[in-house]
Amino acid sequence: MTDVEEGIVGSVASTSLADRLLDYLIRRELHENLILAARFLLLFVIADILTPHPLPLGRMMLIPIAIAAVSVSQRYVMAAVLVSAFIREQIGLTAWTTGWTSRVVATIAVFSLIMFLWCEVVRKRRAILSHAAQISEETRQRFEAEQRLVSMVQSMPTAVVAIDSHGRVRLSNEAAETLLGVGAGTLHGQQIHQFLPNLADIAGGKHLGHGQRSAALIDGHRQDGEPFRASVWFATYAAGDGAHLVAILADASDDIRDFQQSSLHTLLKSTRVLVGSMAHEIRNICAAISVTQASLSRLPGLSGNDDLAALSALTESLTRISTAELASAGKTAAQQPVDIRSLIAEFKIVMNPSLRDAGVELEIEPFESLPYADADRHSMLQVLINLTRNSIRAMKRAEYKAIRIGVNVESDRLCVRLFDTGPGVREPDQLFRAFQPGAHSSGLGLFISRALVRSCGGDLTYETGSAGCTMCIRLKLWAQGQRNSQFRTSEISA
Repeated sequence: MTDVEEGIVGSVASTSLADRLLDYLIRRELHENLILAARFLLLFVIADILTPHPLPLGRMMLIPIAIAAVSVSQRYVMAAVLVSAFIREQIGLTAWTTGWTSRVVATIAVFSLIMFLWCEVVRKRRAILSHAAQISEETRQRFEAEQRLVSMVQSMPTAVVAIDSHGRVRLSNEAAETLLGVGAGTLHGQQIHQFLPNLADIAGGKHLGHGQRSAALIDGHRQDGEPFRASVWFATYAAGDGAHLVAILADASDDIRDFQQSSLHTLLKSTRVLVGSMAHEIRNICAAISVTQASLSRLPGLSGNDDLAALSALTESLTRISTAELASAGKTAAQQPVDIRSLIAEFKIVMNPSLRDAGVELEIEPFESLPYADADRHSMLQVLINLTRNSIRAMKRAEYKAIRIGVNVESDRLCVRLFDTGPGVREPDQLFRAFQPGAHSSGLGLFISRALVRSCGGDLTYETGSAGCTMCIRLKLWAQGQRNSQFRTSEISA
């Protein structure tokens, strides 16, 4: 409530006796006031009749008129003034004697002026009471809305804080107190800077206006000094002392750790595939060197050559290195049941900006509920991203650029097909070959993608017979009650 509203309500509450009597008449019904006015009029007439010596009661006629004027319109008040002027002359000491016309006119003029002023007083008093009632109702509704808002905030499972322009916490809930590690009810009034400095800088910004909305990932620390990463969604609203800020906080530390672990897992698996492919090529070279070395050893004079023996030893050492299994970094991540619907939804979130920038239309064919796939979620997401990026490069010069993804179950396999409107593949036999000539970069994208799918027990193939390019990911179905595979072989077949 503003100072003006408080002053109005205070002035109404601290009224005088006359104001309270007027308020009493204003709140009464029309018929009640008319009956009261008639009673006063009858009282004066009876008093005039019963009094032995006539009394000057003419001025008292204003009382019943004033009572009736509280509830009736001004034309009825003027009619009452006319009647009262004649009644006053009738009960006067010099009734209907010489000059009665001037006395009646004067009475009408004076009574009319008094009643006009009285009607203005009543009108303004009605306006004051109406405004006070409106303020009281608005105050009640505002209080109820604030109580509902506080109850809603307190019941929310996520942390919510309201911060004023000075960085003080004006409102918080139990989840916010738990997130920041403070005692129950102690966060109110504290400076948010000691917990979330970046949020305090935002709240204290000079250019912070009403209705601004944004999100951020900021660093913070709890009351005991433990650091954490917080996802913040905030909005601003106008207040008397400036713009205030309401923020929803979520601890993103676990999400970041999970993301980093899954990224590391995918990186290690891709690295193992890359190193395995390089080792395969090195073994081929070593085999060729061994054949050449055996041929040279049969030449006259070279059978006991020290340089040839050293070359043989180097070849054997290189072969042992290339055939040695890669050391596994402990237990690999166990496969889990993968929901293809949520996987494709996550894929759309990741790839939509790149597809939009490249002018590629993405279409997801509708499909019914499907069984879970037995695979590694992050690896399959990486495979979809790799295939999509290959399609974007292939459609760079196409007039119509579109990618369509379809999912269905074939026998005991869950098939995810990715179609594009590119020029297609000229040499399908060389498609999954590592280090193939003319390939983009090192040519390992499809090679690694197929290796990732095969490491989950599935396969990645190229399907012919349609325009453009069609890649099919075939995954095993997740069997109900099966155990997660705890170990994977270090040799990845690509």
